[in-house]
Amino acid sequence: SFLWIWYPSDCWIGCITIATHTLNSVCPPFVCTPLIDGIKVHLARRMACSDGSSRTPVHGFSMKLKLCVWLQLSVYFLGGSLPLSSAASHAPESGMGTQRNVLFIVVDNLRPALGAYGSDIVVSPNIDEITQNGTIFARAYCQEAWCSPSRNSFLSGRRPRQTQAWNFRDSFRTAYDGTPGPGANWTTLPGYFKQNGYYTTSSGKVFHPQLPANLDFPQSWSDRPVLQEKFSCVTNASSKNRTMACALPDGVLDADIACANLTVQRLTAWWANTTERRPFFAAVGFQGPRLPWSYPATVLSRYPPEGNISLALHLESPEPSEREEIEWFRPTEVAFYTDVIASGGITHAKPMAATHQRHVRLAYYAAITHIDDQVGRLLATLRDLAVDANTVIVFTADHATWAKTTRGQ
Repeated sequence: SFLWIWYPSDCWIGCITIATHTLNSVCPPFVCTPLIDGIKVHLARRMACSDGSSRTPVHGFSMKLKLCVWLQLSVYFLGGSLPLSSAASHAPESGMGTQRNVLFIVVDNLRPALGAYGSDIVVSPNIDEITQNGTIFARAYCQEAWCSPSRNSFLSGRRPRQTQAWNFRDSFRTAYDGTPGPGANWTTLPGYFKQNGYYTTSSGKVFHPQLPANLDFPQSWSDRPVLQEKFSCVTNASSKNRTMACALPDGVLDADIACANLTVQRLTAWWANTTERRPFFAAVGFQGPRLPWSYPATVLSRYPPEGNISLALHLESPEPSEREEIEWFRPTEVAFYTDVIASGGITHAKPMAATHQRHVRLAYYAAITHIDDQVGRLLATLRDLAVDANTVIVFTADHATWAKTTRGQ
């Protein structure tokens, strides 16, 4: 998982600055608990940071970095005047004092296959634009490489050992048997903005479906969240012919286009409400890089032919002596797709056929480009509403893809 912030700030200096400021001024319990723990245990250690250095990240680095980001958001944007960058101190007020809007974008199963991370194949100009004006975190790690545990963690600001959400049954609010979870009364990241007068809205997959229930409405959101349904890559509704990837006909309204549409609609309505103008926290959850990989067929025109797509670097499973340190990918996640079966199948001992590898790798890249197009629409909306200079953008992912259960990391 990785994070970008619209304004520049070194994460090590930022964390210490935030920690000091928070403890001395505004420190609600949900911030103090993980913060103090982080100060006592982690902040004195050497930290891998966004400067690309080779310092070894210590256990729990991901939460340190994400707490840093969260504290920058929750303290600075809610009225704290932290001098994190010169650009931040000169943003226009837009009738909202020093409080900034927040556009929080989270993408499902997105690995750092982006131009900003050095990819020479993926077309992602709009996402790359964000990094040109902000901070890119090159060594950030998710707490647990599954959708629900990761989202329960970074949206509550607590490690999985505190959320008790390690699976797809429990959330920090409620256990699978209906009993209250450890965080039944916790305040989430969007919830904290809501409590402090922000208009908070969610479109797409932000919280994992029903974990917590109702996508944590109304605790976290001002209006009801909407989760658009992702296409399953089937030939028709009754077909069992499910493929790992598919190109959609032009004009098809897929989940990610609908997700961006709703965000644009809600922000436009927010802007039109001049009698009750307040800052917004808009969360957007795109799903394209999650299996099956679907994308508009026209996206492929921006890519070279399949035959020019490279193969995976690691085609064979690790030696037995190494398997205790790394859990190889799970063939069961993709082996049932009919196109994978037709190409010869896949097992730990047998890689996917080279031609089909190139086909699905191109599909994954195309799905990312489709997401990038939607990010471009959101950036254009901020400019059209003249709030781009007063809006902080955070772009992140819950975890990557393929070997996503590598020792739970």
